[in-house]
Amino acid sequence: MGFDVSGINPITDRPEPQPQDFSKKKGVNEENYWKTLTEKQRGKYLQARWDWQKDNQGTYFRNNVWYWRPLWTLVGDLCDDVLTESQWKSGNYNDGVEIRDDQAVAIADILDEALSTGAIDEYEAQWNKEQENERCKYPFEKDNVETFSKFCRLSGGFQIW
Repeated sequence: MGFDVSGINPITDRPEPQPQDFSKKKGVNEENYWKTLTEKQRGKYLQARWDWQKDNQGTYFRNNVWYWRPLWTLVGDLCDDVLTESQWKSGNYNDGVEIRDDQAVAIADILDEALSTGAIDEYEAQWNKEQENERCKYPFEKDNVETFSKFCRLSGGFQIW
């Protein structure tokens, strides 16, 4: 199980690839293009979509549950004046809670400030120390915070699924 976080109105450098871009058949109902693709065409489409998401960091962010919980806990700790209590609680579930663009940018600003001052390094050390004696360890990594901050800034707001 994981958390899929989708940008609502992301800043992108090109349109998102679509299955019909890889199909030689024209005039097919848009919902059925996937069915018209060969395995090779599907692979090319999926690779193009993956590359597009990597190049356009505000489109999609993913974490498995083990990485999401510590990240979202950090967001709750640092951004309690940005998010409502309901939004923060819903962010722990895959229920599609929406975070507005202004909130996403504010989260990015707060995370970037914490990254630049070394506060994230301290948080990471404390988190990992507290996890030492836990049977099930939730990892915390600074790189994950950096990636999420970039996503937030470029997402145009986001939904957590």
